[in-house]
Amino acid sequence: MIRWACLAALFFSSSAYFGQQRPNNSEAAVVGLRGLVHTVLTENVNYQDNPEGNPAGSTFVIYDRNGYLLEEFRYEPNGTLHSHTQYTRKDWQVFKTETTSVIPNENRTFTQSFNSDGLVTGTETYDGSGLLMAKTKNEFPPKSEVSTVSSSETANGEGKLSTSKTVEHTDAVTGITRQTTTKDGRPYVDWLIQRDPSGKPVTDALRFEDGSFNEREVKPDGTVVEHKYWAPTKTDTYQTTDSKNRVVEVINDSAGQYAKSRYRYDNAGRQVEIANYDRNGKLLRKSLSKYQEDANGNWIEQKDFHWDATFGDKPPKLVFLSRRVVTYY
Repeated sequence: MIRWACLAALFFSSSAYFGQQRPNNSEAAVVGLRGLVHTVLTENVNYQDNPEGNPAGSTFVIYDRNGYLLEEFRYEPNGTLHSHTQYTRKDWQVFKTETTSVIPNENRTFTQSFNSDGLVTGTETYDGSGLLMAKTKNEFPPKSEVSTVSSSETANGEGKLSTSKTVEHTDAVTGITRQTTTKDGRPYVDWLIQRDPSGKPVTDALRFEDGSFNEREVKPDGTVVEHKYWAPTKTDTYQTTDSKNRVVEVINDSAGQYAKSRYRYDNAGRQVEIANYDRNGKLLRKSLSKYQEDANGNWIEQKDFHWDATFGDKPPKLVFLSRRVVTYY
């Protein structure tokens, strides 16, 4: 992933593999790893302020045979351990994550519980000393032909309780689903969803009580267009995603700022360029990435470059380097 970019989009929330097919929801699949990857060691060097490069830390991650994340180690630039996270899970279900860090307030133990349908019925978060920091409880009563009601309770470490209630109803004639959520008795979210005959969502509109909203439409060719409005800053964001779920354009527009970003990808689906433009279409800056691969098609070296209008005819400047050692089952 290119590390440098202009303004990030508001609210922003597969490819074929060599050998055995991975579940699409595994962490390895999400980051584009191919084959039966066991471990990945990534070492980073920052060239932004030093042409010789400065160590920028490293990570070491361990996956099971299905690509699900089991452990993650993060190291400081000098090689000392910064944090270690362990996952207790069964396939996609994560029951517990435990993080220990050199920074005390990053120490966390997070647990989840599930019902027979795989829905999260509760979560608990503890600090490094074992003190309860937050707790949620979700209830999912049986569905009726008319509507579905679910509720959630969240408590912080001081016992302060917040309650949310969600009611979902699908119109049998139009097929439109409406989901309304109240928080502590006050309107919070209103969500309308239109599905095609197969039940796949094709348009939806999510509206918040402060005037913020998110509207989304799936075009016949699989392209997704979204319009998001963030009321606190009066910012509109327009995003286009292609049929392979890759962002191809993002526009952020507010009273005092405007930024358009366009994205390009290689044949492996890796991001190779972000180009940023002003309101008049003038190119302001670009971020580019170049990769070297191993025999399985996983990148083992990534170089990130930066160019802006002040460079003129000069070539882009190397700003970041990542090297990976990938092992396989």
